[in-house]
Amino acid sequence: MGCFKEVERDIFANNRLSLILKSTNNTGCFAQLHSQDISKFAGVVYETMIDEEFSRSQEIDKAPRVFAFRKEGMKEKRDAFDRAMLGQSDVLGASAVLHHYPWNDISSVVDVGSGIGTFSTPLAKMFPHLRITNQDLPKVMALAQNAWEKNASVTETLLDGRMEFIPIDFLEDAPVAGKDVYYLRHILHNWPDAEATTILRNIRKAMGPNSRVLIHDCVMFHTLQRPGVGTKGLSVAPEPMLPNFGAGSHNTYQTDLTMWFAFNSKERTLEELEVIGAAAGLALTQVYDLVDTMLMEFRIA
Repeated sequence: MGCFKEVERDIFANNRLSLILKSTNNTGCFAQLHSQDISKFAGVVYETMIDEEFSRSQEIDKAPRVFAFRKEGMKEKRDAFDRAMLGQSDVLGASAVLHHYPWNDISSVVDVGSGIGTFSTPLAKMFPHLRITNQDLPKVMALAQNAWEKNASVTETLLDGRMEFIPIDFLEDAPVAGKDVYYLRHILHNWPDAEATTILRNIRKAMGPNSRVLIHDCVMFHTLQRPGVGTKGLSVAPEPMLPNFGAGSHNTYQTDLTMWFAFNSKERTLEELEVIGAAAGLALTQVYDLVDTMLMEFRIA
C-alpha cells in the first residue's frame, strides 16, 4: 500500500497513511520527527564520517544530530518530541507490556527517564494499587506534573498520593530507593555503552534485595544463529527464513539507525545488554518477547 493515492493521472491525494503526516496527534508528531528531523540527521552522516572531530567519536555530543543542528541552526522542539514519544509507543505497540508482565505481584514502580508520563498514565489506570514514581530532569518533571494536572481523568491519581514526580539526573544520581521495579523504556538505547552502564549502576545503588530492573527496548538479532547458542526462549524464525525474521524486523533496524543518527548510540543484542547489566552488578533473569520490543528483567547479581 502506498503513502498517497493517485486519483487521476499524475494527480495524487492523501490517503489514511499520508494524512498522518498532516496530523497534529501523537502519531503525527512521531511521523514528523522522522520525516523532518531524523532525515536531516541522516543527511549529514557522510559529513560526520569525514569530519575529524566527529568521525571517531562515540560521544553523544558528536552524533549526526549535533552536526546537523550546528550546520542548519536547528533547535530542539521539546513539546513535539514528548508527543512523538507518545506516538512511538502507539506505533511500536509498547502498551503490550501492560498485559504481559505480572504487575499485580508488585506494589511500587519507578519510571526512570519517565518523560511526561507516557508509561505511567496507562499503568496507573490499569493497576490502581501501584504507587508510581516518575523521575526525569527537573524541567521535564515540571512539564509532566502540569500535563497531569490538566488531565481530569488522572488528577485523582495525583490527589490520592499514588503518583509522584521527583527530579533526577540519572547519570549523576540514584533514583528513589527500595522500590519493587525500576522501569526503563527506550532509555538505554539513547546512550552509548559507558553512559548506559552508569545509569544501571546508579539504579543498582537504590535497589533492595527483591527489586528488579525492567529494560524495555528493541533487541537486535543476528542473521546467522550460531550452533549451540541458546535464544533464551525468544522467537526464532523457522527455516528457510533468516533467524532474525529478515524484513519482519524492519522496525528494530530502523530504530537502530535512528539511535545512531540522533545519539551516537544503538539498539543492542541480548548478549550486549547482559554485558552492560553485569558491569553494573545485575543479572538477567527473564525475557518477555513483545514482538517489536523486548522486556528484560534484571536482578541483583
